[in-house]
Amino acid sequence: MEHEQRQETAKMLKGFFEQKNGRVKYATVKSVSNDACIVVTDGIEIEARIKPTQDDAKASIYLKPKLNTTVLIINLEGSDFWYVIDADEYELCEINFNNTTKVTVTNSDVTIIVGGKLAISNTASNLTSLVDELFDLLAEFKVLETDQGVPKPSNPEPSTVAKVNALKTKFKTLLK
Repeated sequence: MEHEQRQETAKMLKGFFEQKNGRVKYATVKSVSNDACIVVTDGIEIEARIKPTQDDAKASIYLKPKLNTTVLIINLEGSDFWYVIDADEYELCEINFNNTTKVTVTNSDVTIIVGGKLAISNTASNLTSLVDELFDLLAEFKVLETDQGVPKPSNPEPSTVAKVNALKTKFKTLLK
């Protein structure tokens, strides 16, 4: 089903760009560098950009395809460059918001760098609330001591409560 959807999207894009006097082709990735890749289409090697902007200070979307994967490349009339606009498989995907916030996704990791605070949530809860609850629970933690065989609750050391509260404050600087 996903492959059929990709083919349908490719047909739609191809028709759109051909109407605008552009060219759209399928190609296979032969090598990849930071900003471009060498692809083979119709038996010809072509350099195709994988990073549409060349200035790191600008916002950009960076999609690095895997080697030997099929990509969809475009060339608009009047442009000397080919661009990768879709791939069957990616090695890395990165979205850069004017270098203040960057999201990087690989097969094994997700890295989020934010200039402000980070919010992680779903429809049921959010990480900030859960961390707050955890720190509140830790601050109220009681240790059971026995006094002649009778359990007697004991408050945590004030220095431990202060450390828990300091850690809670640090988390609040990170989480929204």
